[in-house]
Amino acid sequence: MCYLSSDSWQEWKDRISEILSDSNVMNKLIKNEELCGHLQPGGKITFNQTLNEKSFAQFTKVINDIVPFDVVISGDTIISLADVLDETEVNVYTNYININATLDEYDELDLEENVNNLTLFLEDLSDLEEKPTVALAILRNENLIMAHAIALIIWKENDIHQVAYFDPLAYRKFRENKLIEYNFAPIAFKSEYFDLPIEFINLGELCYHPNSTEFNCTQYIIDADYCYLYALHFIVEWINRWILNNKIFDMSVFQSAVNDTYIVNPSKLTRCSSPESVIYRVIIISFSISSLRCYLLNHPDTINNSSDIQLIEKFNKRFNDAYGFSLLLN
Repeated sequence: MCYLSSDSWQEWKDRISEILSDSNVMNKLIKNEELCGHLQPGGKITFNQTLNEKSFAQFTKVINDIVPFDVVISGDTIISLADVLDETEVNVYTNYININATLDEYDELDLEENVNNLTLFLEDLSDLEEKPTVALAILRNENLIMAHAIALIIWKENDIHQVAYFDPLAYRKFRENKLIEYNFAPIAFKSEYFDLPIEFINLGELCYHPNSTEFNCTQYIIDADYCYLYALHFIVEWINRWILNNKIFDMSVFQSAVNDTYIVNPSKLTRCSSPESVIYRVIIISFSISSLRCYLLNHPDTINNSSDIQLIEKFNKRFNDAYGFSLLLN
């Protein structure tokens, strides 16, 4: 079986960071436009289009194969990407929690579905006083034909369920003098909907604030369809920070974990090929393909399993041949 832990990831991340500190390697990555985005006619760079073997978003197909949208919509159980985690200090919930995010304002049926799903999930958890549970949830929007993943950290404090959620796409931005906010998760997660004692904590607001009003998490900046991987990455970084800080549930620890998702100084993380952005993309693509490959190896019955593994390994071989180091942790 193939697994990834917070310990092994931190060691691997440090190793790659050291390699990327070599100016020759960095200059070559930038010159070759490695892990590039797509320059649109208006000048905007986006990562949502998979163009070639150097594109950052070329593994969107693999994600779609292991989390098929038609299965998400059907409500059938899907084994989560979190299944690749090997952790002893936390419990890992290995199915996705399916949340209806179709409407901006939920009607009673939508609310009832979400409350029932979350309540059944929480009641199924054990020993939350001893260990927290980490999980991935899917916010599905049938109108937009979208399935978006977020991370959940759940523990119990004074008999109250604490549910901290991190949406890697969360943002609040001014566009043409209008304040726009991505706000699916907070609508679904409101304590007053539930009969059991529960408190929700929105960690997206801990993301980088370029000013007092706006904020943005990593997926807003590097806008590939990798929400499942961004959310899983947050979980791994949080586990590391939580253990380092004597396993306390403190907002300063959550803040450190959110900061760690940027890998570099968030003020220097852009869609252009700056050294900081290249460091981010290389390290995140390493986390992504290592996680995806583990999942595929552990679940050989997924759609296009063999060809997806080949795609990952072919990319890694090309990268290794070009730059002298592998991106696969396992």
